[in-house]
Amino acid sequence: AEYGGKCYKYMTDWGDNMSFRRGETLCILYGGQLYVPNELNEHRFVESNLVAIHHSWTWLGGWCFPNGGDSRDHSQIYTVTGEDMRVIQKKINARTDPTNEHDRPCLLFHPR
Repeated sequence: AEYGGKCYKYMTDWGDNMSFRRGETLCILYGGQLYVPNELNEHRFVESNLVAIHHSWTWLGGWCFPNGGDSRDHSQIYTVTGEDMRVIQKKINARTDPTNEHDRPCLLFHPR
């Protein structure tokens, strides 16, 4: 699927339940990266055209809060693309359950 000049693929080549690292490796083999939402309309497109079809948890390309501990502050997340999540967060105002580097170091997305 395409949106805004970018291509998106729901990856199931290595099964439905893969780790963040395996998912990232598979994306890199295809010349891409894990999805990092950049704007609300893009995220809605990905949700309705790729993720909702499979109704499953999907890795997002963000991980690790540098200060550790539980957090809901998305501006502290590192992205696989090197994009500044502080800028992205201002555009999308994302919300999440608390995430920390031990229990849930990587972000997962599930359709509404």
